[in-house]
Amino acid sequence: NYGNIDLTVTYKNGEKNGVSKSYQENGKLKEIGLYENDFRTGAWKLYNGNGNLYEIGRFNEYDERIGEWKQYHKNGELKSIGEYYDEVQNGEWKLYYTNRQLNAIGKFENGLKTDKWSYFYENGKLSQIGGYEKGKLVGEWKSYHPNGQLAIIN
Repeated sequence: NYGNIDLTVTYKNGEKNGVSKSYQENGKLKEIGLYENDFRTGAWKLYNGNGNLYEIGRFNEYDERIGEWKQYHKNGELKSIGEYYDEVQNGEWKLYYTNRQLNAIGKFENGLKTDKWSYFYENGKLSQIGGYEKGKLVGEWKSYHPNGQLAIIN
């Protein structure tokens, strides 16, 4: 890397322990967080190639994503927010467009879409609404025109 720092971390008994910072080739921060006994743990922040915050969340003592995680668009606006349990998406998730409008809202169970999901146009109007079971479409689905008028019922 020709003089640029790639990683700063402390080792204890051959394992990563303490604050860790890794850097991209351009010298900008790539990620920052805490290691304990060679596992990521606690709060972590990940950055994109421009050095802007891309993702923020927590890891449990087994290096698995847990709790609330947020992802951000390149413009810094919130892209998604939802829960992880043992590295798998669970519970309600919200996805957003770069203009802050809600893109989709629904639930995950063991990493698969489940129950009712609603999708929206960038203008905020409902685009589709329907259900999932174990990641597969089920039941009635309704699609709407961008002006809000019902288009199709499947």
